[in-house]
Amino acid sequence: MKISFIHTADLHLGKQFKFKHMRSPYGDFARESLFSIFGKMINTAKKNKIDFLLLSGDIFDTPQIGMQDLDRFVALLSRIPDTEVIILPGNHDFYQKYALYGLVDFPKNVHVFKNDSLEEFSFPEKKTRIFGLAWTKDTYREFPFSGRVDLREEDNNIIMLHGDATHSSSEHMPINISDFDYFDYVALGHIHQHQFLTKRIAYCGAPQPFSFKDSGNFGMIVGQLEKHRLETHFIVTQTQKFITLDIDVTPDMTIDDIKESCLETAGETNYDNNLYRFVLTGYAKANMNLNLLDDILADHFYYVETDTSRIQPDWDIEKILASNKDNVIGHFIKTIGTDPKDPVSKKALYYGLEGLMMQNGGET
Repeated sequence: MKISFIHTADLHLGKQFKFKHMRSPYGDFARESLFSIFGKMINTAKKNKIDFLLLSGDIFDTPQIGMQDLDRFVALLSRIPDTEVIILPGNHDFYQKYALYGLVDFPKNVHVFKNDSLEEFSFPEKKTRIFGLAWTKDTYREFPFSGRVDLREEDNNIIMLHGDATHSSSEHMPINISDFDYFDYVALGHIHQHQFLTKRIAYCGAPQPFSFKDSGNFGMIVGQLEKHRLETHFIVTQTQKFITLDIDVTPDMTIDDIKESCLETAGETNYDNNLYRFVLTGYAKANMNLNLLDDILADHFYYVETDTSRIQPDWDIEKILASNKDNVIGHFIKTIGTDPKDPVSKKALYYGLEGLMMQNGGET
């Protein structure tokens, strides 16, 4: 029998986002965007009469989720009574009897794995069996199941797993995918970047990036299965991107020059939704207040922050030497030289000077 499914995971509903500008509203917007994306998935399932919605772990960011978020989640699932929803708790939302999933009376179309031993939900009318094992604690250094599952040739056989198939020494339930390659589909969660490990074994990835560490496309997997023939498509769901760009700074640049370089590097992209981080490297005038740059750029972006940790002040070395020739600062400059050509020596000079000036109160 032909069935259809949506495979998603790692929504991290209720996540507390951290931004450089801690008092900004962007954390609230980012949290709400996750519910909005999940709502669109529900609409897709309803519109296309999807048979199964597979939620492969970390649907919530923590077991101690607020009841308002939990009620919203249940209300969304109630909108698709004809879709069987399978929930596999992961390491962030592991199953506890008196928290999260254990507190809810779900609609009859929702099924939750509750044990870290292999369980099965069977749907004879759709000739489908779905297997899985839940997280019931936050660490698994070994996979808690061994052996082979007895499958029936006439069924569609799916297994849902949440863990790490990329590192055998992981504390997040290491998975050997070769142990499950006889299933029609292995719906994985935990890794946020989507990837097909084989034709039948896939991480759907997170539906939305969460930080500047996340790159690439984020979404869900939509599939069909009939008589062991599998067809899958990755569908992008993300509504924004975290974009990191490098900016080279030279001593002759003013703060307005740096601003223009940031705008030129960003180019004509989607400023309305995307979040930008500019990483500045090089040398800037010693008296330039780069802390103003975030405010100067703010009118041009939905969200922007700058990382100036790699910027070195462009010291007037000759002037500093003249004022400090008889102290440790002067001796340090004479040792390295006032204008070293080697980039490593130049960086050592500037780093050393910065530390010595702060420590010894040298004159500039």
